[in-house]
Amino acid sequence: MTARVYVKPPWMQRHIANRLVPLFQRSMISRLTVKGRRSGRERTAPEGRLINRGRAEDITVEEVPEADRPPLLAAYRERYGGMPTVAGVMDALPDPTDHPVFRIHK
Repeated sequence: MTARVYVKPPWMQRHIANRLVPLFQRSMISRLTVKGRRSGRERTAPEGRLINRGRAEDITVEEVPEADRPPLLAAYRERYGGMPTVAGVMDALPDPTDHPVFRIHK
């Protein structure tokens, strides 16, 4: 397993695109919300609630094994690679399989 590296999204994505996409491309946005056990703050967890287009669903998630990630990441790149920063962020990863990928179960 390679050492995990955090690739910070480009300034333009963090400060401009992430704020504009919800205004113009609502169908592309889903939000996963879970509450921390002690703090009550939103966190990443194996169980949560996915809100998409105003509908909420309780879900569980599991991390996809590294060996199974390449075809999923390729499909993601094919679908969203035309967005200004997606391909750049994917190219910046030392090893694409190091990018966490999760399977969602409803």
